[in-house]
Formats: sequence, C-alpha cells, structure tokens
Amino acid sequence: MKTFILLLAFLAFSRNPTDQTPTRESANPPTLIFQARPTKHLFARGEDVVFSVSIRNQSAGPIFVSRLLDEEFVDFNVSGPDGKEVPWRGKGRIDSRSYSPSDFTVLKGGDQIKARRTISLKNGQGYVFHGTGQYSVRAEYSLGPPEYFAPFAGDAKVPAGTFGSVKATFCIETCGLESQK
Repeated sequence: MKTFILLLAFLAFSRNPTDQTPTRESANPPTLIFQARPTKHLFARGEDVVFSVSIRNQSAGPIFVSRLLDEEFVDFNVSGPDGKEVPWRGKGRIDSRSYSPSDFTVLKGGDQIKARRTISLKNGQGYVFHGTGQYSVRAEYSLGPPEYFAPFAGDAKVPAGTFGSVKATFCIETCGLESQK
C-alpha cells in the first residue's frame, strides 16, 4: 500500500508545473512557454471576455515569434457550462494572410511578449456566450511550418510544433454548483 501511495505522489508531483510541452511529442524541453488566461475570473453577461496571452522564450538562444497583434497563430477552444463547444461567429478563427516582418519579433532567452485578446463576440466575430456559468478554455500557439518564416527569422530559431496553454476557466454571472444546473 505504501508503494502505491508513493507512486501516486510521484506521478502527481512529477508533472511539469506549467503543463507546457509541445502538443506533439518531443524529447527536448519546450523552447517556449505559451500561456492564455482570462483577465479576470467573473464576467458580467454581455461584457467582453478578454484573455491575456503571452509567449516566453525558455531557451538560451533567440526565438522568432508572432507579436500576437492580430488573431493569427492562436487558436482558442472553448467549452460551456454544459461541456459542449461554444459556437463561434464570423470568419475563421485563424486568418492566414501575407505577413510582414513587423508582424514578428525575436525574443532573447528569458524574454516575454504579451497581448490581450477579446474572445467574446465583438464586431461580428467571436465566441457566443449564451448562458451563465463556468466556461473552460484551452489555447494553442503555432506559427506553422518553420521554413515559411525562415526568411524573416534571420539567425533566430523558428519554433516548430504547437504549444498549448494549461486549461483556464472563467465564469459569466455566476460560478459554483448552481451554475452547472
């Protein structure tokens, strides 16, 4: 029984505390950490639901990343209080286009870039939050094929793969057991 408890304790505490690994399997630690968190826990009905997104360079060398200015490169997956996917309205969630070098930056080791994203319906685009209660969000950051961005990157490394945030939650109007009815 002691062995079983020790094994459970080891598994519980051996996970990466930021839960940040590329979603594709890799033997190397992640070169960057992507986070997406609501700017507050409780939103009023009809209020803009805003997330703070950030990318931190965890490597010693320079990393080429998006400035997070537009809707590109970050994909949010939102589940409602009923566990179902929340509907999206408007054009595609990630809008591919021609890019300029000014859309990107190079982060030195330890540097971070932050931005805010409104994910609720605004100007005809966003998630439609119909009900009150607790919502769950997972977000992913990915540039796509590194060779596409190599001409802009110079000597900086273009991170390959998809980097997922930890699950975040927020509430509209109410939280707790009564919101899940």
